[in-house]
Amino acid sequence: MILSKAASFLLSIILIRLVDKPEFGNIMYAYNIVSFIGPFIGAGLFQSLLQFGPQERLVAQKKSMFRYTIIWGTIVSLGIVALLMAFAPILTYNLPDALWYLIGLAPLLISLYVFESVKNYFRIFIINRTWAVLETTQAVLMLILGAILTYFWNGAGYIVAVVVSPLIISMWVLIRKPFILWSRSKFETPPKTLWQFGVYSSFGGIVSQLIFSVDILSIGNILESPEMVAQYKAMSIIPFSLMFLPGAFIKTDFVTLVKFSKDKSFLSQYSKGFLRLFALLSVGILLGAHLFSETIIAILFGSAYLGSGKVFLILMWGVASMLIFRVPYGNILLAIGWIRINTGIAIGTLILDLILNYVLIPQYGIMGAGIATVISLWMSGLTSYLFFRMYIKQLN
Repeated sequence: MILSKAASFLLSIILIRLVDKPEFGNIMYAYNIVSFIGPFIGAGLFQSLLQFGPQERLVAQKKSMFRYTIIWGTIVSLGIVALLMAFAPILTYNLPDALWYLIGLAPLLISLYVFESVKNYFRIFIINRTWAVLETTQAVLMLILGAILTYFWNGAGYIVAVVVSPLIISMWVLIRKPFILWSRSKFETPPKTLWQFGVYSSFGGIVSQLIFSVDILSIGNILESPEMVAQYKAMSIIPFSLMFLPGAFIKTDFVTLVKFSKDKSFLSQYSKGFLRLFALLSVGILLGAHLFSETIIAILFGSAYLGSGKVFLILMWGVASMLIFRVPYGNILLAIGWIRINTGIAIGTLILDLILNYVLIPQYGIMGAGIATVISLWMSGLTSYLFFRMYIKQLN
């Protein structure tokens, strides 16, 4: 995950350096519309595969569940892409130059769904090494393709690289290992349960991604300025990239957390270890951000993005809450089966952020979006932690 996030981060820097600010803003506005819809790809069935696949007793049943989720999830994703393309002119009404970028990025929803499903196939068998190879290979391929194609074709080249790289890796796996799609055994989990869990998890576990998407969309629609979108997006790249730190632990441990979801001692010790590690890490990150924010911005993004250090620092405070509370405890709530609680927290966080955006952005510009994000993320993280403590108290 470190290698994957590093590659994604480098590609963002390359894009910023190779395209002008308005084009970058339009691309990011379109990309964040896709990102906002992204959690709902395939009705979340790839998440259901990860939750219920490990519980199936037989290998054939696990393969059959994978076959079911990848086929039906891809069909749903095709429908979402068709709707997105149909409504693209309306979604980009305030930033019309983003229209063709949005249409070009829409198929990413299909390639990402297939890729996430293929990766989760190996996770349900706890073959983490293969998962890691796929994640890293896709990231490196996207970096190489993105750098080359962006250099020659600017924004269009970036879009091609982002859309095709997950699909290339997925097709490579499915062609080399076609047997993973052969099983037609009946799996024990009711299909209705898969669909219900998938829909709930679509809302629940990805608050950070959706919040940053809401911010970009709010800025684009309220300020109607691709330059301001570009400025805010650039300032959020580093904070957003840091989300991988707790995510790396959770992705590795998620199947184990499901297995020991009724073990009070295990969950308590896991929680204490997480809090100690990420509280200390957050202090170090915040200290570094306060000391070197303008230097970091100048080196990575160039002089065109100087003067946004305050927005960068504000977002880093929001990230601290994600590192310590929301990412670990939101995912633990998923693992213990409190999917509706987690979904409610996610929806409440997004509504709060959206309201605060429309109150603060007209007054404070992109800094208002940052303040809205920090308030929303801390509320989300603390609420997740309180529900986790409530669950712990209920266990014997």
